[in-house]
Amino acid sequence: VASGGSAAAPMRARAWTRSPEEVFPASALAPVAAAADEAQTHKEAGNALYVRKQWRDAVERYDESVALDATRAAVFTNRAAALFALFSQTGETAELLRALRDAERSLIIDPKWVKGHYRKGTCLARLGDFRSALAAFTEGQTFDPRNEQIANALRECETALKETPTDWEDAKTRGNECYRDGKYEDAVVWYTRGLDLLNYDDDDDDEDRSESERARSDVAEPLDDSVFSLQKRKENASATATLLANRAEAHRQMSDTQACVADCDRALLHDPHHVKARVRRALANEYLERFERASDDFKTVLRTDSGNRVAREGLRRVSAYVVQGDDC
Repeated sequence: VASGGSAAAPMRARAWTRSPEEVFPASALAPVAAAADEAQTHKEAGNALYVRKQWRDAVERYDESVALDATRAAVFTNRAAALFALFSQTGETAELLRALRDAERSLIIDPKWVKGHYRKGTCLARLGDFRSALAAFTEGQTFDPRNEQIANALRECETALKETPTDWEDAKTRGNECYRDGKYEDAVVWYTRGLDLLNYDDDDDDEDRSESERARSDVAEPLDDSVFSLQKRKENASATATLLANRAEAHRQMSDTQACVADCDRALLHDPHHVKARVRRALANEYLERFERASDDFKTVLRTDSGNRVAREGLRRVSAYVVQGDDC
């Protein structure tokens, strides 16, 4: 069964766990001739369903096949292809992890099975583990040096590796370079990649507190323990706040002021004393004519950094509007 390569965008970098090992009946590990023949029938039916893009039905027929005969590498890579197609359709990571398990199972059966190496590499690349994917594709190529599918996947994987930051600091550096060059959209991408490497998700903060509460709060409340462990929060707080504050400024330069405010809100959740995040939120709120909020942030900054010129001048600008009660 043929399917697309690894060109699809990788998942955001996240920790993931392999699916539990599949258990087969003893009869499937040493099938009699009649069982093997019936398994082949199910496999062919699955192939026909796959061609018609009836992937879930195809998976079910492959399930029936391996329940009878779990000794054929091709059935596992065919099921992996159907599961990968299901993942592409539904976005369910569990399907992708099952596809990876099938690819690896096919290689236990036949370590030289090129399709197994290809399927394994494709799944790993989609999970964002490009180094492991590259190793899988490279090993597959040793058994079939002229395989164009493997060669193309290798090139794509090598390109992805070059575009993948080594850690959050590397991502921040690349983002800062783009920012200095006026490439604000690219800067946002790099800062976001850095946040991915810290296992950060915007939704985690957005669900924790409403925007209005975050906008007026000077005190960070603890995030839910189900999102980050306490130790992880402590380790990542400063880095997370810095990347969010930098992304906020890139948004502000693109005149996406609401996004700037949202990122500053998130940054201050992780580090309520982050001066740049508070100044940038104040500037954004000033632009949005939320003068009371801007004034509060400028004053908070000046209480700890009385020499901050941006905050001092900003407070001077917004003070007249606050006095007149023109906050929006």
